[in-house]
Amino acid sequence: MAMTLECEDRVQYACSCATFSSLVYQYFCKYCVKIRCPECATTSVDSFYCPNCFDTVPPLEAKSRKGRCKNCLKCPRCSCALSIRSHVAALTTSPKDHSSKKQDSMLSPRKPMGRSASVGNVKGDIKKLYLQCNFCQWTTRQSNIPDAKNVSEFQEAATSDIHKRVSELVIRYKKIALQDKAERDKAKLSRRLKQHMALLETTSKLDKASLISSRSVPAQSLDLGKDPLEGVAAEASPDPEPLPPNIYADIPQLDEVLGLRERLQSPLKCPHDPSELRPQPVLILGKRLRRCKGCDHILCKSEYNPSSVRFKIQQVALHSVPSVKVSRPVELSVDNENSVILSFNNPYPHPITISFHPCLDAALLKESGFKNFAKVTIPDGDYQVSGIDDALFEDSFQEQDSQSSLGGNPEYIVNKTAGKLALKFLVTPTKAADDTKICFIFKFIAAVPEKADEYRTLDVTTVINLGQATVA
Repeated sequence: MAMTLECEDRVQYACSCATFSSLVYQYFCKYCVKIRCPECATTSVDSFYCPNCFDTVPPLEAKSRKGRCKNCLKCPRCSCALSIRSHVAALTTSPKDHSSKKQDSMLSPRKPMGRSASVGNVKGDIKKLYLQCNFCQWTTRQSNIPDAKNVSEFQEAATSDIHKRVSELVIRYKKIALQDKAERDKAKLSRRLKQHMALLETTSKLDKASLISSRSVPAQSLDLGKDPLEGVAAEASPDPEPLPPNIYADIPQLDEVLGLRERLQSPLKCPHDPSELRPQPVLILGKRLRRCKGCDHILCKSEYNPSSVRFKIQQVALHSVPSVKVSRPVELSVDNENSVILSFNNPYPHPITISFHPCLDAALLKESGFKNFAKVTIPDGDYQVSGIDDALFEDSFQEQDSQSSLGGNPEYIVNKTAGKLALKFLVTPTKAADDTKICFIFKFIAAVPEKADEYRTLDVTTVINLGQATVA
């Protein structure tokens, strides 16, 4: 049984921009009938979603929330999602409330002890929430964050005072931008008024009224108030906070020292002590789609549902272009003809016809950066590769192929199975090298099953790395 040697870097194909890569990383545009690599396609974001709760987020909301989910929080230590834990806490009353309740109980008739009294005690309890990580067992209580009644209170705890200051600065600088724009508009208005007055001097008195009414410019308010940066400008303190006196003498405890990853999760605050850690909001992810640069059609698009891993459109080159594989191990010797068996797989359910041509474009191979090419004798003629039909077995294909003509030179045909054709290539290395390569162009013609008169023809430049060549 032949062993298939398949590797990403062993067989590479040229796309429309002369970039060589594996077939699994390329796309096939059925409108342009060309192979497209990721550089030949434009990438855009189709939708936003939260990876924890799988809620779709509109683009405007994702931009306003700075790419963070409004419901989910993650652990500041291990970045895992935090889960909500609840407990029942008793209400604490002040002495005044206690005395007033005691007087009310003395005036009111006494209630019998029993079920009603126990229900009254339950009504006095309150439900509190706190967050806990199921992986590293971190809780909000370790950071001295009080228990809350709602999860939204933890969202407020995640935003520090520095976030508020940054938002204030953004608002103030937007006001400065509006003020600069108003000054530019005022300068344009003054130039228009000068041109308008010059035009009025040259016109007659009868046309002045109509000209003034048609070219009148509404007045604009340029007063934006006081200085936009007043009250927000930072002031340097004259006496900075000194370092602890025993900072160089004390031996640090690793359990109380935060790592670089934990500090950079909140870069605005950059905590140093474990008690300063705060839960971080989960970042929103985006589903991307790729379009062809030539015709702007979609090459790859996933489902809109965030929990689905399927694709609505997936024009991968592996499903449209025949793949080439090295069927058997190769031992190359310099200045000798070595037989290399390559198998061609048909991705279509109907037969295709392939033919081979030598690659004479030296500039393409030079730009690609490949070296150590060997001489190769390619099979001549056209060869037919049968399609794969799931409803039939492989034996029925072999009986059908034995009766039909395969075409081409039968000396190069090694094996023929359902959807696969193995051919023999003669390779002669010119020098000893660790990465001897061959290059050729194969042309395949496939009929489109929806349209009987339409054929799909494509020339694919292929470079195959056959491995080490030794001196005999």
